[in-house]
Amino acid sequence: MNGESEVNLSLPPGLGCLLETSGVYKKYPEVRFFPAYVPGESDVLGAGLSKLVRFRLFNPAAAVVFLSFIEKNVLDTKDTFGVLEVPGTFFLQLPCYKDDLLTIAGRVGNCEDKEKKQQWESFAHKACTFLIREHIRLLEHGHKNHIGNILDPLRASSVGIVDTPLLRDQYVDVTKKHINRLKDFLNDPQIKDLIQLLNVNNDTKDKFLEQASFFSENLLKLSCWTNYEEKNVRDLIDLIENTNSIYDKLKPQ
Repeated sequence: MNGESEVNLSLPPGLGCLLETSGVYKKYPEVRFFPAYVPGESDVLGAGLSKLVRFRLFNPAAAVVFLSFIEKNVLDTKDTFGVLEVPGTFFLQLPCYKDDLLTIAGRVGNCEDKEKKQQWESFAHKACTFLIREHIRLLEHGHKNHIGNILDPLRASSVGIVDTPLLRDQYVDVTKKHINRLKDFLNDPQIKDLIQLLNVNNDTKDKFLEQASFFSENLLKLSCWTNYEEKNVRDLIDLIENTNSIYDKLKPQ
């Protein structure tokens, strides 16, 4: 997954100027710099960390320097997933000199710790589980992306194909429209993000993440459905019901 597309990063002007004039970009182009402060965000302590979490999830082998005027022990209180301790991530206290940037970038670039896959997997498991649960909550009744608004009409029209032979063609047309609605649903930024997160740590044996992965796979299968012969439509109905059953296990009780 391309982490560049996952994080919209803007540096404060002063910090951006310091990085440019230091020569660190040219000498260490593989090193990324993340500020703790994100212009326009109200969460002074957490906004930069949230962007760093996303970047590290999609870029496990990345070399990163996190920059902040706030002391690290204060930031640690907001570092829910331990992203600042993930191998390959370094912290630099601001203000700093240009030489400080070059020195720490050299350490990051030569750091063998970033190859320690087990530590990254522990971080990824915690972060993915939390973020996926947050996305699942957005599928509940009352939210814009309530999953029932997609699956319930699709099931109803599919049942109509089987149970009402005289109106079969009309129900097929309606079912196709609901399939197209599902495709649009899967292109919603929140849903695309959910599916991308499920691909980050899909080797885990965690039961919740396993079920969430099945849920995602089922939605993708439903969106590709093209066969409306009776036997196939019965399979379609079974898949819809299975998807609903998985969602019932995932949603908060």
